[in-house]
Amino acid sequence: MDGLALLALAEDRPVLDILTGPLSSLPAPALARFRTLVARRAARTPLCRLTGRKEFHSLPFRVHGGVFAPRFETEGLADRILDRLGPPAPAPRLLDLGTGAGVLALTALVREPALTAWAVDLSPRAVVCARANARALGVEDRLHLSCGDALAALRRARGAAFRVIAANPPYVPRHDLAGLPREVRDHDPRLALDGGPRGLDLIAPVLALAPPALAPGGILLLEVDESHAREAQSLCRRNGRYRRVLLEKD
Repeated sequence: MDGLALLALAEDRPVLDILTGPLSSLPAPALARFRTLVARRAARTPLCRLTGRKEFHSLPFRVHGGVFAPRFETEGLADRILDRLGPPAPAPRLLDLGTGAGVLALTALVREPALTAWAVDLSPRAVVCARANARALGVEDRLHLSCGDALAALRRARGAAFRVIAANPPYVPRHDLAGLPREVRDHDPRLALDGGPRGLDLIAPVLALAPPALAPGGILLLEVDESHAREAQSLCRRNGRYRRVLLEKD
């Protein structure tokens, strides 16, 4: 399928047109573009970095250069968000920390018409990307998007009564960064990957700051690394303000 996507990109045509149209040879300019794209893909450039697009939860998203590319496994986190935003929660509110391309907040907004979402990211590029995706998906009017620090946003949100606070934070332990696949290590921003010495640099303070921003019965949902999942769970329990602490493998 990668080859078909690259061919469509080289010809500037929809994939469906190529599949259903008549067979024909590529014009020289398109052939040159195709060869360049194939060479870049063979050098482990992710497909979404070539096309600028990534599907998430069956929705189309733009992924700008320098913005974290969403992962399929994070769709499980989106599913958990949606589970908690439905009835009996009228007019629910979501806070998405480190929104990146906006996939978690925007997927929730598309699926839950009564939802209002707040999203924040430290990267100006990510905020531009998320705003463009919100506009394309028709949910910009229900999204409050800002560029800034996630922890500062949590402090300001005290008493805001969010039904769900969610984050896919940087959680890779620093010593593991060099061993990441090239598609990740060479193309995703380090800001979105580096979780500090143990991978908990952002996770630990989020766990500490989130409870006052949650509504009664609200939930904090975090994607964490397997290497520190038990430690994150222990931090939640020691906090004393979480009634249940669950780990799920994606």
